[in-house]
Amino acid sequence: MARKGPVKKRKAAVSGANSTGYLNLKTSVLLLFPIVAGIILARNYGIIQLPSLLSSSYDAHILRDRTIFDVARIAIRDIEVGELIIQEHPVLLLPNRLPLPELPIALKQLPQKSLRALLELSHCAAPGLVSISDIDTQSEEDRIEMTMSIMNSNAFGLGNDNMLGVFPRVARINHACVGAINLIYHYQEREDGSPGEIWVRAIKPIKAGEELALYYMDTRFPRAERQEYLMQNYGFLCECSTCSLPKALSEKSDERLVEIDNLYKTFNSWAIGNISSPEAIDVARHVIELENQEEYYHDRAKLTEEAAWIAASASDENATKEWSGLSVKWHIYVYGQDDFRTRALARSAATAQLHPQWGKGIKALVSKP
Repeated sequence: MARKGPVKKRKAAVSGANSTGYLNLKTSVLLLFPIVAGIILARNYGIIQLPSLLSSSYDAHILRDRTIFDVARIAIRDIEVGELIIQEHPVLLLPNRLPLPELPIALKQLPQKSLRALLELSHCAAPGLVSISDIDTQSEEDRIEMTMSIMNSNAFGLGNDNMLGVFPRVARINHACVGAINLIYHYQEREDGSPGEIWVRAIKPIKAGEELALYYMDTRFPRAERQEYLMQNYGFLCECSTCSLPKALSEKSDERLVEIDNLYKTFNSWAIGNISSPEAIDVARHVIELENQEEYYHDRAKLTEEAAWIAASASDENATKEWSGLSVKWHIYVYGQDDFRTRALARSAATAQLHPQWGKGIKALVSKP
């Protein structure tokens, strides 16, 4: 689960008195765009190295970001579902525990650019905490305290939540709840044990002009509970489209979310034998129906993968193929086509008997998606 804080967004104001300057600036940007695009392409194909101007405060990653969204994290073009939005290494990667004796050493080893990117992140600061403007003169104790506050608001739990990572570009994306979420992330670990990357993809189509939004918590709870948690932990009240629904619609949404949460508990009880395979699959189908009404797709890849697992356990060939095929679609959206999870599901979608759970449970016919 991501733990992150509110980000203040600044929009440039254009007045009539400055319209000429604005048009000149716009013209300059249009003239420069092919040059910048050429630089990016040349760098990506190894033709040239970016000059220091681009490799420091405004590096190639930011240039790529700006082809997708602006500084306020508003999409500047239509984004397809499954499209990779951000791919980022952590500036900090530390164990998820207290105390953190590794933190002082990690901060000293950070390049100045990475340190400033870290310390510029918004966070719920304690009174009197040294600000970003003082980082060159602040004491080591103040810097550690400030970093702990930033990590509390911005760090992502990775793997099995045994590690915490801070990703400055991803951390600046705002929070939304349930159906207002349009991005999903996963941490791509490396086989050699070196720090991996966080990959952020679109979980639904995003139109130009829409704000990109992640989730700072599990939002599958009623509005009042979400708002209380966010205020206590991040110091803000969410105003996303789900939280801003009229009272009657919000209450309906809350009812669905409570039902969805209870259905997941029932679905998960299949693993301990509380319900049969056909019953579990029927529950999964009901969850999907309710989540579609909420336009909430965050858990769809996992749910369909587990449904394929249950169908394979029951030795239902057609259901295994169809649930696996549906899960392939959602895994591509979340992890990409070449991910090992996607490839494994594709194999069982083609040949049900290749599923690792095939025939390990009580034989039964179960519903298809």
